[in-house]
Amino acid sequence: MARCNQCIPNGAYPDSVFVHVTDLAGSPWAHWDIERLDNGKYTLKADSGKYAARCNSCVPGGAYPDNVMVHATNPNGESWAQWEIIFLP
Repeated sequence: MARCNQCIPNGAYPDSVFVHVTDLAGSPWAHWDIERLDNGKYTLKADSGKYAARCNSCVPGGAYPDNVMVHATNPNGESWAQWEIIFLP
């Protein structure tokens, strides 16, 4: 999972999230800082300093209305940038 700049033509934001990196060592855009919030949820902070967040109707012609873009700046006040991490056995 990595930040992708200008990968969605006419998207609502320039940065989106895709699974496209094969060389993690040379790809800072594939590194995420995981931060735990006081409410028990987590944020995913990209190398750009912005956070991965759900975005509704941000991909023109997209097959699904919700996508992940890297656009949030205040994850404490933006619930769409808060993620629940579930550990499976």
